[in-house]
Amino acid sequence: MFRSGSAEVMPAFAQLLRRIGPMFQEIENQLVIAGHTDAVPYQAKSVFAASNWSLSTDRALAARAHLLAGGMPTTSVLQVIGMADAALLNAQHPESPTNRRVELLVTTKEHAHNVRETFGPLTERQMFTPELESSVIDTPLLQTLKDKLLRPLQSSATVAPAGAL
Repeated sequence: MFRSGSAEVMPAFAQLLRRIGPMFQEIENQLVIAGHTDAVPYQAKSVFAASNWSLSTDRALAARAHLLAGGMPTTSVLQVIGMADAALLNAQHPESPTNRRVELLVTTKEHAHNVRETFGPLTERQMFTPELESSVIDTPLLQTLKDKLLRPLQSSATVAPAGAL
């Protein structure tokens, strides 16, 4: 799907993505687009340099762009993620070109709900699926987590002497 070190989609794969883009107009469930790399590391050593993490994310974004160009609705995508070489398709040959890929995962309603619970509401009020509204009001697990995380901070703030923080 990709040349080594590149996020440019190979022509045959770009054509395939554009041809399947319209199919997602008929699918209610959203996609997770996951980009992957082989195990060949980038040569740059800086923490801000390109890496297999950024390359895999760029590959997922490139696939999204071709799907959109083919007619997929923008609301069809739930997440775009980069996996680097953390989930090799061909673990016996970690440098194999088959590891340089993108996966399109159609989410279940339960998965979409779990993502919303984990990351909070969308920036726009839109539906993940017909049954799930992107409102923080109906996320009791998120509220419980916030309460548990803030409770120690609130109790230490009441006990700590002035200027101790």
